[in-house]
Amino acid sequence: MENQKSFTISEAVGKSVVWASYAHNFSEERIKEIGYNPSNDLSYIELENGIFICSSNGHDAFYQIRDEREWLGFRRITELNNFLLNEF
Repeated sequence: MENQKSFTISEAVGKSVVWASYAHNFSEERIKEIGYNPSNDLSYIELENGIFICSSNGHDAFYQIRDEREWLGFRRITELNNFLLNEF
């Protein structure tokens, strides 16, 4: 395979974490971008609805959204869902 890329263990585990969260919580949402930032070891999936599913160093998934002023982070999907219910 010509374009085969190797992954660090942390990147591979992080991507598996974010994919599992996507499959369990967001499978109906469209994906805008899939990425990895090696400077902070962050694997992520950005959804078209503005939610980021993230994993740092392969740890549990966390969620981020950006409001008008700042990034907001949520450690659990229930926290994100409660926030979204109260916002809209």
